[in-house]
Amino acid sequence: MIIVDLTEPHGPSKMLYTKEFYQLLASRLTEGGMVGVHTDNFDLFPESYGTIYNTLKSAFGANILTAHVGMPCFGMEWSYRIVSPYRINFERIEKNFRAAVQHGMQLDYFHPSTYLAQPTARERAVIEKFNRVSTNASPYDKFEQAASYITGKI
Repeated sequence: MIIVDLTEPHGPSKMLYTKEFYQLLASRLTEGGMVGVHTDNFDLFPESYGTIYNTLKSAFGANILTAHVGMPCFGMEWSYRIVSPYRINFERIEKNFRAAVQHGMQLDYFHPSTYLAQPTARERAVIEKFNRVSTNASPYDKFEQAASYITGKI
């Protein structure tokens, strides 16, 4: 498992949100391995959300699970994805979760039931509208159009 906890896709960090970076991560996984990454809030940052999702899909295919978690520090819901070049074994995730709890881990913000195999209808609309794939040649920068988020003119 590779867990990617990055700053926003802005400045130098934007290169860690590209198809090529995700392909590099995929190449480092053993069979059945997965990558966990935060993927933004689809209401507040729809372009970022759609771009990250479509870039992950371009590198990993359809093996994407989504979780929505309330983030007290942001005062809103945030999304996370588990992706893999392999079929994601949900039963294995549940088994590992149960084992972690039995060993005393307190997992208040994670439960296998928080992950969805398919985006919701609202998410699909955002993903379809903002269907860009970020690449090394043309990386997405979340704050290049910061004014559009403030004015709502995306």
